[in-house]
Amino acid sequence: MNLPTIETPQYTCMIPIAQKEVTYRPFLVGEQKSILVSQEADDTKNSLREVIRLIVSCTSDNIDVMTLSPVDLEFLFLQIRIVSVGETSDVGQDCKECGEENEVQINYLSNRVMPPGKEVDKILKINENLLVELKAPTLLNMAEIQDKYGSDITEEDTLATFAMLNKCISKIIHGDEVLTRDDFSDEDLDKFLEGMTLDMLNYIMEYLANQPKLVIPNDFICKHCEAKNTNLIEGLQNFFA
Repeated sequence: MNLPTIETPQYTCMIPIAQKEVTYRPFLVGEQKSILVSQEADDTKNSLREVIRLIVSCTSDNIDVMTLSPVDLEFLFLQIRIVSVGETSDVGQDCKECGEENEVQINYLSNRVMPPGKEVDKILKINENLLVELKAPTLLNMAEIQDKYGSDITEEDTLATFAMLNKCISKIIHGDEVLTRDDFSDEDLDKFLEGMTLDMLNYIMEYLANQPKLVIPNDFICKHCEAKNTNLIEGLQNFFA
């Protein structure tokens, strides 16, 4: 006996940074299971890869998920999560004043894009004849760096930081010649970065630090001490709840 095929509903949304309309569907039981397994294993690297794989599976071919900025990818994941398991979830959060845990409801529909604290031009001028165009690393870039250097990366981790700076370079413009990522290797780019002054590297770090963020406001009044807690949930790992 042939079982009937379950039709999966389709939805559309406008991703905020690229300003493109994307068609997506809810994730299926088997897909959710893969994410939950990686979460239970406390495996940050595999959780991130599973989420990226999930987004690729749940979106139509009208968008290249791998090239999306972190904000667009996080936004898209939230839309998929909302139509899959609901607009809200209840989580435990500690009060910043008394430390007691409160049950707080997260409303995923309240997500918004927080602009950077400072506008940093994506064009870094090396000299009159040499320009560098910067871009925000993708979540896949970050996953690759975590694979190599671990998930707990700090500014003191020199090799990981340089790997992140490497991913920030989109184009190198030398006179009339425009070189894209396909025109040079990571090794070539590392040598290029090593030839920069500290001011130039600091400019790239400043560009990286001043990127828009997707946040979910999550304020609550502590039920124990009545203190007002102001929270912003951010980062893909915190959107799983």
